[in-house]
Amino acid sequence: MSVDEFQAIVSDRGDKKWYSYTLEELLDNIYTIQWTLTYTFNFGKHWISFKNLLEERFNDGNTTIFNFIMKMEMN
Repeated sequence: MSVDEFQAIVSDRGDKKWYSYTLEELLDNIYTIQWTLTYTFNFGKHWISFKNLLEERFNDGNTTIFNFIMKMEMN
C-alpha cells in the first residue's frame, strides 16, 4: 500500500489530517523505563528515549574504533 492510498483511506473515514512521522521522530518520542539525573535545580529526571540509546551505542562504537586505530598507529 502506498502512502497516497493510505491517506485516501484515512480521508474516506472522515479524518481531516494524517500525520507521517520519520523514524527519528518516533524513536525520540518513545521512551524506555530508564532515566538519568539532570543535575539541574528543580528539573528532576531526564527520561531516556530509544533515540538516546541508539546515539549512545553509536558513540560508544565510534570511540572503540577510534581507540583501536590509535593503538595500531602507536605500534
